[in-house]
Amino acid sequence: MIERAGILASLFRVGNSALLGVLAVFSVKATASSGSWSLLHLSLLFTSWTALAATAYAINDVVDRVNDRVNRPARYLQRVDRTPRWIVASICIAGLAAVSTGVFVPMKRFLILEIAWSCCAIGYSFGLKRRSGLMANILSALCVTGSAAPGLFQGYSPRLMAFLLVLFLLMLAREIWKDIEDEAGDSVAGLRTLPILRGRTFAGRCACIVSAAAFLVLILDRPLGASLEIIAICVSGTGLIASGLLFADPSIIPARGIQRMLRHMAILVFALFLVGTVFI
Repeated sequence: MIERAGILASLFRVGNSALLGVLAVFSVKATASSGSWSLLHLSLLFTSWTALAATAYAINDVVDRVNDRVNRPARYLQRVDRTPRWIVASICIAGLAAVSTGVFVPMKRFLILEIAWSCCAIGYSFGLKRRSGLMANILSALCVTGSAAPGLFQGYSPRLMAFLLVLFLLMLAREIWKDIEDEAGDSVAGLRTLPILRGRTFAGRCACIVSAAAFLVLILDRPLGASLEIIAICVSGTGLIASGLLFADPSIIPARGIQRMLRHMAILVFALFLVGTVFI
């Protein structure tokens, strides 16, 4: 039972899914009038969106089994011949949890929004990478930032838009580095990713340009609060230096390490905007 729980936690990307749920909650708090969302409603939104993201992550892992046999052979799904029924059942339960809690979220057409988001989040695994890996990267980055759609549908916030632009660029850069790491398995699967079509060096330098653009946007649109602005400038400066060094030599750090660095920076930037928007 403990082993299965660990497998499901990895399959559902519990940490990533929860962060996307928090992003959905943050988006409505940033655009809603004070007191318009109760704690119960925010909890339902978080639960629904987290379960939706977990379902999408799991389905994509099931679909990507072929190329992941080369890229990530240690994962459970790559060590079994068929997807076990208990995993299929768990995915169905997560999807039902997203729908059943989403019904009570006080937003018009919220379930339609969830269906549209899930179609995009899952759709890129069903052939898009075979046509254009770059478009698949863009769609994946859009899906991450699209977790703020509940807030964007109810109002406009300049700070939220600034953060989402930074987040989109960081996630796009991360997806390109992920394709560099997964080049061997993607080649076997017949995918058309940027490193396969143009080479690892070209792809790495493109990712560096994208990440540098994210840090420049962060400098221009910093979170509110003097101390937060100082931290944002330090993060941006560090990111720009790292992007410049990687542009000069994309192989200086393993692609997996760069992915983790970009993910941690995205979480840090999210925390800065969260504190600056909600508490200041």
